[in-house]
Amino acid sequence: MLIEDILPYAITTVAVLLFYRAVTKSSQKVIEMNPHGLTSLRLHILYQILGFLALLFTLIFSIGILLNEDNAIFIIFFCWLLFGSLGVFLLLWYYKHEVQFDEEQLIVSSWLGKSQDLKWSELEEVRFLAFSGQIKMKGEGKVLKLHQHLVGLSTLLTVMEKHTPFKKSELNLPG
Repeated sequence: MLIEDILPYAITTVAVLLFYRAVTKSSQKVIEMNPHGLTSLRLHILYQILGFLALLFTLIFSIGILLNEDNAIFIIFFCWLLFGSLGVFLLLWYYKHEVQFDEEQLIVSSWLGKSQDLKWSELEEVRFLAFSGQIKMKGEGKVLKLHQHLVGLSTLLTVMEKHTPFKKSELNLPG
């Protein structure tokens, strides 16, 4: 096997590792509360960048196919279905998913923009779902899901430890 065959895989591996390291490190960052006593957590800006890159790649690829191929509508459709939907999904996560909390409660907006709140005293179960990369919090008939790559997630988990019997070490979060 030649170096030219291995090089794309090596570059991809390094890029994924760097992305994962950056977003994991940012989740360990300590975030200060604003003057109103509320802390707001958002996803790392790399989610926005990757979302726009996926859409840009899809657009450029589609234009290239249209200029060089006749009857390539199925190729373009599947390209938009695969990469375009990935870009939209990443952008929805970046722009819509937000977690706000204080000493009393937690408010989570999902990637679809749906908001739910839960008081710390109502929290009944906390689990980390490794496959989806989300922390699932249940209580009072509500289910809140938080993404593991929220910038400042450790601040939220510290507040959770202070107000509930749950410990962040029990979640087995990666990194």
